[in-house]
Amino acid sequence: MTSPSEALYTIKTTLKDLHHDSSGALQQVQIAGTYTDLTKAKEAAKNALYTLGYSNEDLTTYIVKDASNIESWSHGDGVLVHAAAPSGEQFSVCIETSPNTLNGNIHIDAESSKLNDKLTYVLQTTIHYDIDASGAKRETTIEGIYLSRPAAVESARKTLLEGDVVTKESFKEWDEFEAQEDWSWGEDVVVHAVAGNGQNFEVSVIEEGQKFSTTDSA
Repeated sequence: MTSPSEALYTIKTTLKDLHHDSSGALQQVQIAGTYTDLTKAKEAAKNALYTLGYSNEDLTTYIVKDASNIESWSHGDGVLVHAAAPSGEQFSVCIETSPNTLNGNIHIDAESSKLNDKLTYVLQTTIHYDIDASGAKRETTIEGIYLSRPAAVESARKTLLEGDVVTKESFKEWDEFEAQEDWSWGEDVVVHAVAGNGQNFEVSVIEEGQKFSTTDSA
């Protein structure tokens, strides 16, 4: 069954470990599924943290954005759920929109619109050391969705590049995983790069439900 949808909607959760680092630089990202229908994705996002295995005991604060609190919402424009653990970790749930480039057969749950295929995601983490030396100012975005890991890895190698405009030589540092034993950026990181202004970039490949900790590249 091939989806006619031109866009895919992916639920992304982000954990900020304020318990171990009050700056917010320690962050962990998980993907909680990809959908072809935005309304159904938003509905699923309300319970995404529970879907990933968290319980009421884990999350003593759990606030869903809705009509009753939209005017006073202070947890970010794109955040649909804000949660917190007793030990100080904070969670946010949002939805990222990607073009549907999955050619061939994909399997969609008719009721939920969730893709049941084993998907692999390319993530780009940008760490703004040029603005905040602590590394707390960072964001991780979904740059691609693939049906195989090799395809995702191949794409990840080119995510930061733009033809002749942005090349590997455009960066102050460029490290690319080629199965070397001394790779220090984490097993899911395919590319690590540093721009001339000090910004750090990491392009990673993960699967749905996998916990990915954004690396401190300083």
